[in-house]
Amino acid sequence: MKNIYPNQLVQRPSSEALHHQEIRIGDLVSLKPRDSNSIVSTVIMVVPLNGTTTYTSEHVHAPQRQGSPARVTRYRFRLQDVHRVIPH
Repeated sequence: MKNIYPNQLVQRPSSEALHHQEIRIGDLVSLKPRDSNSIVSTVIMVVPLNGTTTYTSEHVHAPQRQGSPARVTRYRFRLQDVHRVIPH
């Protein structure tokens, strides 16, 4: 499993409003890793940590070959890293 941390994500511009700011487990979030295209992942954990809320989500990549296992990437992020929220 690959892990991506907030310093590896592009933050949402402060001029861009986030229409749904309450993120819950099961919601889908759009994140933008610095080294690839935007992804949509499922929130699996919401934890207050060091005075801020930290979220964890997982994105399951389709297998590259038939019969091979799917790859999972886990993202740790903050609200400012979220570009869009799709409520569950």
